[in-house]
Amino acid sequence: MGTNTVITVPPWAEEYVTLYAERARALSAAMGTEPRFAAASGLTGVGGTLTNPELAYDGSALTYAEIWSDTGNSAWATFSGFTAAVETYTSLSLRIRAALVFQTNGNMDGCGYTVRYSLDSGGTWTNLWQYPGPPFTGSITPVPGGTFSKTNSATLTASLPIGTDLTLLQVEFAVHPTDEPQPVAFFIYEISTAGYFALPEGTTGALQVYSGSIFAAQNQDEIDGIAGLAIRGRYGDQVITKAIAYEDDVINSGHLAGTKAELVAALASVTGNSSSSFASFSSRIGRKPYYVGDSDSTYLAQTLTTGTAALYNARISAAIYADHFHKERDIQDHALGYGVEMGKHAAIDAETLRRAGLYQREYVQFGYTMSHKLYIEQMEIAVVNLEVFGNCLRALTGSQQTTTQDFEGGNKITSAVGMGMAGGVIGFYVGGPPGAAIGFVVGAVTGYLTA
Repeated sequence: MGTNTVITVPPWAEEYVTLYAERARALSAAMGTEPRFAAASGLTGVGGTLTNPELAYDGSALTYAEIWSDTGNSAWATFSGFTAAVETYTSLSLRIRAALVFQTNGNMDGCGYTVRYSLDSGGTWTNLWQYPGPPFTGSITPVPGGTFSKTNSATLTASLPIGTDLTLLQVEFAVHPTDEPQPVAFFIYEISTAGYFALPEGTTGALQVYSGSIFAAQNQDEIDGIAGLAIRGRYGDQVITKAIAYEDDVINSGHLAGTKAELVAALASVTGNSSSSFASFSSRIGRKPYYVGDSDSTYLAQTLTTGTAALYNARISAAIYADHFHKERDIQDHALGYGVEMGKHAAIDAETLRRAGLYQREYVQFGYTMSHKLYIEQMEIAVVNLEVFGNCLRALTGSQQTTTQDFEGGNKITSAVGMGMAGGVIGFYVGGPPGAAIGFVVGAVTGYLTA
């Protein structure tokens, strides 16, 4: 058998539970609540009844006013007389708790319900709740049951402008009979406003919600630095980029074959300035190209020099290609050492870009972490107030607590008899019948005390 504990809240304590829970939550947020209740009421239609209207604004969630239509006329009731606000509100709401009431045959044809409010003493109205039926429209569907069914009980709320003049606020209920005809009604439990306002500094004592800065914003130097790292990592340094392109060209023998445009242009400049035409340079010889004593008119020198220029050009071109090849091989050998260094920069750029992203992510993550800590702090402060209230409520309803629990010790009478019998047997062997009597008494007392 274990322990079973049941704690119940009596009906009279229910409204206090709601009231103090709301106040504890407001206090935990350093906010106060200023309630305002209606103070006047009356029927405004030609029929129906309004019973105990003051119970709709007596501050009790258990009592209620009743507005009934009769069998032929609608009933209209207006509640007013709200007092002006004292505090400067940060938010303001209208709260109405009511329930629909109707007969059990379930024929709701022709009936109607409405709840509405006015902020200008009845000049204009805003609907909160309606049920279909002339002259109303809406989508609330009651479910009948019992002699008179009370259903669709709900708390209706509306946000009001924080500067609303509450002395001009009016709330109106209307009920329209069915086509049977049958009366219908509202049970009106409570009509009030709730204006929230900031409590003065220190009102909540040590339970203050921190509202200052959580972390310092990034300054422009940090932003520019991260952006610079990202650009460097994504696009690389211009000098390094061009050097890498050159090293790659050299190491991959881009110039070695002698097909680059620069070399081809240089060769053309050399070979283009020479000619295989004898006439192009005969005037530069200075004398006639004859053998002495030769009467032949043929230019023997021209014959002997035919093809010399082309041969010279070929030799020069071959020498240029050879010289180019050896120089490019030397450059290629020297470039290998730089190529190893340049090869690292792809990884360096990638790491630079990753760090830029990491710095930005760390900053954002730090903001998330601090915001979460502030959220936890706010939740803990709210729980502190609710826990205090819970302790008070448990003390308040302690008479409603029922507990059943196993008894850890044995039965004292049973223990006394058992030990007495054992003591009597020992005493009999020691001292006969007198010893048995003394042993029984001693054993019984010991058993009772130790049970």
